[in-house]
Amino acid sequence: MAELSNHSDLNLGIDWTRIVHNMSTIQLKVTLSKQLHSLLQKKAQTIGLTMSSYVKNLIVDDIKDLALEEKVVSKQVENNYQEAIENKKQSIKVTNLKETLDNL
Repeated sequence: MAELSNHSDLNLGIDWTRIVHNMSTIQLKVTLSKQLHSLLQKKAQTIGLTMSSYVKNLIVDDIKDLALEEKVVSKQVENNYQEAIENKKQSIKVTNLKETLDNL
């Protein structure tokens, strides 16, 4: 397990697993050839992980950029919301959308 601390991406995966551990989970079934299974098992054992944990870390590593993008989008949406609240006094009530757009 000492080798694991040298792998920053795997540590990210472990942190991610801790975060999502309390959420509802979905079991994924993957069919592998015997040769691929053997290579996967050997690689996982080399770094001190179970195959399941190793595969989870591979997935996390692959999608971690998406998770960061979601945070940026969420911050952007939050900023837009705050701006809308600040500009609320400038809003107008629209009862007839076509008429309002024609009068712009």
